[in-house]
Amino acid sequence: MWVIKPVAGYPERYTITTPTADGDRCLTQQDGVVGSGCLVGVTSQQWEITPFQAEPPLYGLLGVRLKNVSTSECLDNSKKNFGGWKLVMRGCEYGSYQQWNIYSTAYQALFAGRHAGMTWANLEQRADNVVHVGYDNSTSSNPYSGDTPSSAMLPLLCLKQDGRPAPAGVPTSGFHSWSGGEVKATAPLPGSQLTSRAAADQKCAAAFGTGFRMAEFHDASGWGLWANGTLPTNTRFWTAINDQPANPWS
Repeated sequence: MWVIKPVAGYPERYTITTPTADGDRCLTQQDGVVGSGCLVGVTSQQWEITPFQAEPPLYGLLGVRLKNVSTSECLDNSKKNFGGWKLVMRGCEYGSYQQWNIYSTAYQALFAGRHAGMTWANLEQRADNVVHVGYDNSTSSNPYSGDTPSSAMLPLLCLKQDGRPAPAGVPTSGFHSWSGGEVKATAPLPGSQLTSRAAADQKCAAAFGTGFRMAEFHDASGWGLWANGTLPTNTRFWTAINDQPANPWS
């Protein structure tokens, strides 16, 4: 069993230990990967852990990548020539052999308040109080692992769906379609305050009243939505996604 422990003074570095009868053994980059006695301040025993999902993990698990601080190489689980597996260090790539799955509760403890969050943009603001908001491009918006550090100050996109009919000229099905509701944006806030979906929904309800919640990627089939409302055009908006680790809390 691996135990992940934060390194004092370095909030995004960790040691990875295995308890033994002779004391903890630390995962160490030392001409390969070994377990050795834990030492304070040794960067070969320190790891940067970031969200990483090259393939869907089993239910209740989420993927991470382990990069060694001293070499900037990633821990890789590679096949042996004659069967079996071995731990090796390689340049960080996008293959599933560098994906390490941990319990979702551990994942949330690691990344809550510092995970990058997905953001959307105002794509079109109509004069009749109708707005189109959503994904604009792959550089600015990332629905798979988040695009904006949780330290950033951005408005939270809030939506209240009440089944109202679509205005003229707005699609009613498919991606970027009518949401059946109204959107509003909060004052800018750091993503680190969005510690869970429930916490984000509460901020919307507190700002705008019962029924408002954080807007979500799939609220109008995906990638964007149309709604009544007027939004600023010079900013991005924190937006949730339910099935990917692309929120400030996941």
